[in-house]
Amino acid sequence: MRKIYQIFFMLLFVSFIGQMRAQQTVNIGETPWKFSKVIRQESNLVSGLTVLSGTDVVSGINDGKFDTGAGKPLVGKNYFVDLLEKKPIEKIKLVFNGDSVRYVACRVEVSDDNNNWRILSDGLSVQECELHKENIFTEAINNTIGNVAVVTRTLFSVPVSGSYRYVRFTVTKCLSSDQKDLSAEIGELLVHPVSRNIWSEQELTDIAFNDSEWETVGLPHCFNERDTYLNATTGERCWRGEAWYRKKIFFKEKDKDKKIFLEFKSVNIGAIVYINGHAIQGDFKAKQPGPVTHVGSFMPFVVDITDYIKWNEENQIAVRVSNSKGTFFAWPGFGENEGFGQAMGGIAASVYLHKKNKVHIPYNSYTPLKKWGTYFGTVSANPQKAVMRFQTNVENATDEEQSVELRTKLIDKKGRTVLSFSDVEEIAPGQTRLFDRTGSVENPHLWYPVGCSGEPYLYTVSNQVYVNGKLTDTKNERCGIREITWDEDYCYVNGEKCILRGFGNRNTYPGLGSAVPVSLRCEVTKRV
Repeated sequence: MRKIYQIFFMLLFVSFIGQMRAQQTVNIGETPWKFSKVIRQESNLVSGLTVLSGTDVVSGINDGKFDTGAGKPLVGKNYFVDLLEKKPIEKIKLVFNGDSVRYVACRVEVSDDNNNWRILSDGLSVQECELHKENIFTEAINNTIGNVAVVTRTLFSVPVSGSYRYVRFTVTKCLSSDQKDLSAEIGELLVHPVSRNIWSEQELTDIAFNDSEWETVGLPHCFNERDTYLNATTGERCWRGEAWYRKKIFFKEKDKDKKIFLEFKSVNIGAIVYINGHAIQGDFKAKQPGPVTHVGSFMPFVVDITDYIKWNEENQIAVRVSNSKGTFFAWPGFGENEGFGQAMGGIAASVYLHKKNKVHIPYNSYTPLKKWGTYFGTVSANPQKAVMRFQTNVENATDEEQSVELRTKLIDKKGRTVLSFSDVEEIAPGQTRLFDRTGSVENPHLWYPVGCSGEPYLYTVSNQVYVNGKLTDTKNERCGIREITWDEDYCYVNGEKCILRGFGNRNTYPGLGSAVPVSLRCEVTKRV
């Protein structure tokens, strides 16, 4: 018996070595990355200029101090400022010190000749103000001590598109949080030019860019995890915006005959992946404003970077990430809720570098490659017999036709093969072939969820690809044999009524946002 086990483990070791040669996977998230939030140049075009209310000069309205203002109640007053020349404008803001002003109606106009005016806000409709919060370390609820976010000022904001010289506005109404009229004064007038990054996209994706002063992080990483403990009384107020991740990787020429992939398990919410300055284009039904790789929060995706690699030298990977509206991607309509991890941002799960042979099984992350690899499922099942179906795609990315053998096995927990297939197909260059097989398993060990009469027993589905007798790819996945049916009231597993129970673990460690390390995820799984 001991000798049989020795032979078994030797065969297992040989198989493992063969699989290692067929494909290599490295968790590059466990190595250092450089990270920085986007820094934008934002100034006030009104600073130092003359602001008029009628014929009176208003000095406190543009002095850069939020606690000094117009000196008089604001409602009904007309204000005017000459920027001295036409300038591209992105936004006009009225700032109110304190937290009393929550709703504002304001007529805002711009002009480039002081004769023809464009109306940006009509002054008839009331708009809710943005809340500027600052974190104060103080006594919080239930006699605890911690950070509490306090509203220090509110902002009425109007977007602008175009270049103008003159700005004028009249506040027609100020309201408190309970919709009562206020006699308030403005603390500051801000007219922002079109904001620009300190660094250009070309700089940030170039290997020559100096990122030595950036923060060093590992992945998973959530770029606003420090916000998640703030303000227990009103919920999360997580930072939203753009950030960049950069990493250099050396590729040896000996891998030139391989296909090289990057697999991202989760990027929240939108991302562009650059390899040596080349943006990887994703696959979208929604129109995007430019080249975007991924929009989808916790959905994984895989990119093929083979064609953009420089061999025998360092290569630059750069990832542009945003969890905010109005940035480089079309907002998908989710991620609005501050809770449930939706407000988190960054590369929130592991990143893997895969080296595969050119004849291989594609990944099951459909976009942006528009390919899928494996499918298996139960056609029918009972304690005496189960009918199983296995579908596996094999891609030939070489320049020649290949004779490809696919071996598929269903293996039980004791290592015994209970069902197997072996088929050979000729696959043309650049094509993918689907192997579709159906077979029976006698006396199967059925899978049941926890709480039912059985156990969650799992088999292993092993797919191995051979070309000219040489193993070129392998993929092992877990599989439960079960038959699931429904009536109008209940779910049934293998004919047994099943009361569904579940729990989401992604916020078990809120201080880490959505970027929970593998060790903690495993610990949570074992404990639950």
